[in-house]
This record gives sequence, structure tokens and C-alpha cells, in this order.
Amino acid sequence: MKVHVDFSKGNVGPCARLAGLTVFERTCRTLTEAGIEVVAHHVDSQCKVPDGVEISTDSPPEDSLDGMVLINAEKLNNINELSDIYNAVTMQIHTWADLDRAERHLWESLRKPIERDGVVAYYLVRPVSRFISRALIPTPVTPNQVTVLAGLSGLLAAVIVPFSLSIGAILLWFSNVLDCVDGEIARLKMKGSRLGQWLDTIGDDLVYAFYPLGLALLMGGGLYMVVALLGSVLYMGSALIIYADLAKRPVVDTAMFPWFFLGEGGAASGQSKNLGHYLAYLVRRDVVITIHLLLGILGLPLLSYLLQILLNYGQAFLMATDLAVKFRNTSRDDTMR
Repeated sequence: MKVHVDFSKGNVGPCARLAGLTVFERTCRTLTEAGIEVVAHHVDSQCKVPDGVEISTDSPPEDSLDGMVLINAEKLNNINELSDIYNAVTMQIHTWADLDRAERHLWESLRKPIERDGVVAYYLVRPVSRFISRALIPTPVTPNQVTVLAGLSGLLAAVIVPFSLSIGAILLWFSNVLDCVDGEIARLKMKGSRLGQWLDTIGDDLVYAFYPLGLALLMGGGLYMVVALLGSVLYMGSALIIYADLAKRPVVDTAMFPWFFLGEGGAASGQSKNLGHYLAYLVRRDVVITIHLLLGILGLPLLSYLLQILLNYGQAFLMATDLAVKFRNTSRDDTMR
């Protein structure tokens, strides 16, 4: 479907910046990512032209779409005609007041419902991450750069924690905040990528593998280190099995892994609120790392060590159980055939 888009309406101009992108770029990318061919009219030569967008110097046809608008990308599914795109328009951006209102709307859209984000993330993590995201949006910083910084912060926490439990716990919590920032910037700047998803997932797992090693050194090494090292190896082994499943999916999200007690959609589906879903919430990254922060501030290294050890061995145990259950179910299905 090809759509002519007119950027001459109002007095703001297509190159006005809206949450890290120009209005022109945001409108065009929203449409092209929905599979719509865009022919843009009345575009300032200073505007960056997204890939796949055709610039025309001709007058736009009468049925052209007003480009100075904010479009809800989620409503662009199954687009068949121009009226479907009009129905996806959230607001016009013809005045500077409209631009301010549109920016507030975009920032508000980052606020996930508490049922989905969880109490800890909603009240403790997201307010800090949105503050940082607001500061970074006008800069050239990319989501993947923030993702790498989040991983480095977590690994630095593992290096620092043998010398200072509190500083290590703070760095670990900061890495979790940055883990939210990268996603917020990716959504606002429309720069989400599969590479970024993999960097995020692997970085999180490496932090979980190395942090208990730092805690073991703080506890004096020896048997603490042996237990922690074995737990980290088992944890990463289970992570590799999860990666093999995620590689087949369009989105790399560990919450979508189909544990036997969660169903095909994983914890992200929310289709059935059984005990497994509630247990999955208790071991969410934001919950666990906030507990580490509290234990670090209170100076309780043994409890922090035991928490991470239980989590790492627990995931390995769940993976072994998951493989056994799925193997049994497969064998039973084959027998019934």
C-alpha cells in the first residue's frame, strides 16, 4: 500500500524534534514499519530521510495523509485503506502546544500498568529510569550502548562487591535501572533491534553468573567459591538451552520461554494465573536486585550470597525438570500415535 504524506500543515515544521526524532522521521518510520510505502511532500531538506521513504517535489494529491500527526503504531495492523491509517492517528501536531502535548503523551506511554511491570519496577525502578532516559533522549546515545553500559555496570558490581558490599549492590541496582533505560530509549527513538534484545538477555545472565562469585570472595572464598562457581556454570548451561528456544522466536525475551508450568506463552503471556506465574514474579530481575540492594545497605552478605545461589541452582533445577517433563510428554504422545 502506497500513501502520500503531506508535511505542510501547521506552523511547527516537519524537522521539529519530538522525543529524540523529528516529526517527519517519526511519522515515516511508523508507517514504513507497518509495511506502508511512503511518498513524502513538503519536506525540509534538512530533515533526515528514513530508508524506504520517497521524497516528492510535486504537489500532494487531495487524498494525501497529514504527516504532522502522532500515530499509534499498534493500530496499524491489517491496514487495507487510507481510512484505517486515519483511525490510528492519536493527535495532530500543528502548533508548538500540540508538540508539547505529543511529547508528554509519548513519555506517558512508557509507563506500563503496574500489573505488567510489577510493584518494585513501577514504584522504584521506572521513576529513576525515566529520569535518565529524558536526559539521554536528546543525545546521540543508542539503546545498544546503554545495554552494554548496563552489563558493564553489573560486571563491575561483581568486581567491587568483594571489597564493598554496599557499593557493589548499588552498582548492581544501577545496572538494572539502565536495563530499563535502553528499552525506553529504543521505544521512543524507534531503534529496537534483535541484536539489542540478545545483548540485553546475555548481559543479564552474565551478571547473574558473576555476581555470586564476587559475593563468594567477600565470604572468604573456599567452599563458598566452589558452590558459587558450580551454580554459575549450571545457570549458564540452562541459559544456553533457553537461548536455543529464543533463537526461533521473533522476539528475544526470556519471559516468553515456555516452562512446563507456565505454558507455551511463558510468563509474558499472563493467560493463566496459576502458582507458577506468581512464583515467576517473585524471581523477576527487578525484585531480586532490589533485595540485593537492601541486603547490601544492611550489610548482610551471607543472605545476599544465599539468595543468588538459590536462584542460580533453582533455575538449573527447573531446567532439568522442564526437560524431563517435556521428554515424558513427547514420549507419551509418540506412544499414543
